[in-house]
Amino acid sequence: MAKIVVDTPTREGLGFQDYADALVDIIVDSGSPFTIGILGEWGVGKTSLMKTMFEKLKAKHEKNVIPIWFNAWRCEREKVFAIIPLLQLLVSEIKDKKLRKAFIEILKSLQLKFALPGGAQN
Repeated sequence: MAKIVVDTPTREGLGFQDYADALVDIIVDSGSPFTIGILGEWGVGKTSLMKTMFEKLKAKHEKNVIPIWFNAWRCEREKVFAIIPLLQLLVSEIKDKKLRKAFIEILKSLQLKFALPGGAQN
């Protein structure tokens, strides 16, 4: 008999609460920049752990942290402008108007350079 595997995140019964709490504390208490990598085989619960962390950050730390859920898989085929959807999401999630305006000004000041297919550059 074939086994059907569903790629639907579930948070119950995986025992991720302690890990999620510890990682959320690291995120809130650490200075930036820093990176956390969550690695594992398909189906071990990486998305479930991240969703749990996302919900905890949103519920308890929204004054100090702006949690953003970005699904990078949607941009996996994008070779040139993959950063644009992420930047658009970041701008849309910043609720404070002054902070949003400042972030947009920072983006403008970066004068991002990128290469286009065929050698053309911006």
